[in-house]
Amino acid sequence: MNDDQFDVDDLKQFIEATVSQSEVRLREEITDTVSQSESRLRQEMGDLRQEMGELHQEMREGFAGVGDAFAPANDQLEDHEARITTLEQSAA
Repeated sequence: MNDDQFDVDDLKQFIEATVSQSEVRLREEITDTVSQSESRLRQEMGDLRQEMGELHQEMREGFAGVGDAFAPANDQLEDHEARITTLEQSAA
């Protein structure tokens, strides 16, 4: 072969090396992307857990507030029942 022609084996080696380097870079990029996605997912899951905890606390407080709001009405109902009973007994 003369110097002006390229050697097929050298070309094959060059192509293999280039493909190998590209494959390594691609694997690194994929690994980095997956790692970043996992990190963001863990953060989002932590945020969701915190929000769920806050919502559960708000629900508990809300239900307690409903119970507290019904307490005076229940007391009034009991007073009315006692008065009705008294009136029924006096009418009998």
